[in-house]
Amino acid sequence: PGQAISIENSYAKLDCSQTTASGSGNTLTVRWAITFKSTFTGTKNTYLGVRDDSGLLSQAKKGTWTITN
Repeated sequence: PGQAISIENSYAKLDCSQTTASGSGNTLTVRWAITFKSTFTGTKNTYLGVRDDSGLLSQAKKGTWTITN
């Protein structure tokens, strides 16, 4: 975050200069500056995954959202 670069693929573009991350206690907030391309529209699933220092992984579907142009 904060770097003057963009990362993109055929679905979306991430503007790192406009992306921010902040922490308070054990809460991390990331505000992504993403522009979706027309090839990435419709209903999408959102997943959350975490891994601890010993390599234990936990993943879960957390919701859905719809991308429109």
